[in-house]
Amino acid sequence: LRWIEINAVERNEQGDIIANGILDHSTILIKSFVQWDNRLLRTIQHQQYLTRHTENQAWIQTDWSNGSGQEEWQDNASYASDDDNIDTTLDPGAVLLARQGRGGWQNGPKRMASLNVGAKVNDIIIKESTAYIAGEDENKGLILVDITSKQNPTV
Repeated sequence: LRWIEINAVERNEQGDIIANGILDHSTILIKSFVQWDNRLLRTIQHQQYLTRHTENQAWIQTDWSNGSGQEEWQDNASYASDDDNIDTTLDPGAVLLARQGRGGWQNGPKRMASLNVGAKVNDIIIKESTAYIAGEDENKGLILVDITSKQNPTV
């Protein structure tokens, strides 16, 4: 038997995780369990806090002088593309772009590599350089994949 719990996280005024605090909308607690009901009657548990710090970022840009052609938000004076109707010579003010959904120039996820983990997959959660994969097969309940090398992930 295996299951995953996803729990809300609450914090105090100092940012410490506590019970009955202020809801932290950017953090969740993932608990994964594997239980054997045979002679061993054993349960193992792993828990991990996940924060969507990367996807929760906002980009404030006031300088458009380097023009279009930027695929990733790195240069604070460039942008992805336009329809030639943007005048970058005027003072454009500030535009706030938040990473949400697949709007505009985003093309969605890109395949960088593939890996056969030997099981059907129910869910994937990524934290830093580890992918936590919930396998459908009871012998492959929780699979940890090292994605330090995004082109060559390893189990």
